[in-house]
Amino acid sequence: MRLSSLLMRPALGAVILLIGFAALAGSAHVSLTTGEGEWFQRSGSLLVLFSAIVEIQQTAKKQPKEAGVTINGSPITVRDPVPTMSKLLHALAWGGIVTGTAVWGYGDLMF
Repeated sequence: MRLSSLLMRPALGAVILLIGFAALAGSAHVSLTTGEGEWFQRSGSLLVLFSAIVEIQQTAKKQPKEAGVTINGSPITVRDPVPTMSKLLHALAWGGIVTGTAVWGYGDLMF
């Protein structure tokens, strides 16, 4: 199996997002235990990073393909139907980016 096809699998994106959200939850626990909000705040940047990686991965899969057919001299672009897992990963990645940015900016103020 080629590395490029392995990197495009939805399961890999789900694992990457799981790592990002687990880092957020783990650092929230550490910050609650120690009373130092820096751990939670820094985990926001990790969540943004992992979510952006998944979003780039999902976007790379959705590139339109030329059908080889033209109408009035213009080529027709055909998009493959997007599977439900890809839609879910796309939504979770954007949610992670927004959540991670808020935590990164304001997470220390909660402790």
